[in-house]
Amino acid sequence: MGRGNHRKTYGRAHAKKMKLKHKVLIVLAILIVLSLSFLIMNMKTDVFDITKITILGNNKVSQEKIVSSSEIVKGRNIFTVDLKTAKENLLLHSYIKKVKIKRKLPNEIVMMITERGEIAAVPHDDSLVYFGFDGMILDIVKEKKSGSTPIVEGLELDKPYIGSRAVIKKKTKQEAEDIIHFLEVYSNRGLKKITKSVVFDRDMQVHFKLNLGTDVAFGVLNNIEYKMTFLIETLKDLENKKIKAKTIYLNKGSDIIVELSDS
Repeated sequence: MGRGNHRKTYGRAHAKKMKLKHKVLIVLAILIVLSLSFLIMNMKTDVFDITKITILGNNKVSQEKIVSSSEIVKGRNIFTVDLKTAKENLLLHSYIKKVKIKRKLPNEIVMMITERGEIAAVPHDDSLVYFGFDGMILDIVKEKKSGSTPIVEGLELDKPYIGSRAVIKKKTKQEAEDIIHFLEVYSNRGLKKITKSVVFDRDMQVHFKLNLGTDVAFGVLNNIEYKMTFLIETLKDLENKKIKAKTIYLNKGSDIIVELSDS
């Protein structure tokens, strides 16, 4: 046998030996992990029993509601908690958009919650329907909640229920999308916080009243972002000059018209 063939045979044998050794090490590692997991879950110790559940990012949903919905309880071994199921349970709540849950050894569970924001409270029968971004219905209550979400008049909802997307009667699909888009933009731009009420008329003209008493005739739902920017700049200018406006018109052509208050 030539020296070259001898080297090839040796090389193949060595590769097989290393491959087998690698497989054995993987099997041993798996066995060690399984053994440790078994010991941890069955050992007679309370070191890994949950004593603290930390919740971050919640505002609309109470901590008690989050804990009960997750079905994670104190006193349970931290390694036996099914984090996937807990997350799925929490995402069933209309106000919860995203959830991250992690174990913090030795005995703490941390839940990071991202909630859906409200953009409108729409009267329906004898209730108020709160819906958020993407038009998802978040809650239906008898009385207005505390907070900055304004009442939105002039919209009729078709059989609203929590967790569904709001269906607006007597509006085309495009008109409904324009309404939701308007409410999303005015919420994101901070106008929601200073608005008392919003009214949509039959011609899709929008009017809203600010908390300070100023009326805004926004007009039809076109150039929404541009008109919002124009309105915000005007409000800042009026505030800086300590001028009170009675009505701000954005529905009379390309220019903004400000009618000053008598007082």
